[in-house]
Amino acid sequence: MSAGYMRAAARTVAARRLSMCREKWRPSILERAQHERPMSPNADTDEEDLARQERTIRSLTERAGAPIEHVRGLFMKEYSRLGRGAKVRRFLHLLTTSNVREMLRASVNRARMR
Repeated sequence: MSAGYMRAAARTVAARRLSMCREKWRPSILERAQHERPMSPNADTDEEDLARQERTIRSLTERAGAPIEHVRGLFMKEYSRLGRGAKVRRFLHLLTTSNVREMLRASVNRARMR
């Protein structure tokens, strides 16, 4: 047998294995997709998100010693900025909290340098 024939046979076998693997995993992916939460939030999720946001805003306010309205403004602005392009919103709250915390740290550092 020639080397070219062996390589072609190996590619064919690999393609068949890949095809079988895809077929094997496809049902589990579909089943998992049916049980996941929808991308568009419902009323319950909105209430949960608002409560979580308010708790986070209060926590950031206490730690930074900044006025609550200032922190709330930063949080809402950053949340909407990140949410505009977000396809997956699962970690949006966490990213927003991290960004706002960094903004508050930066403003404190700027105030100290003056």
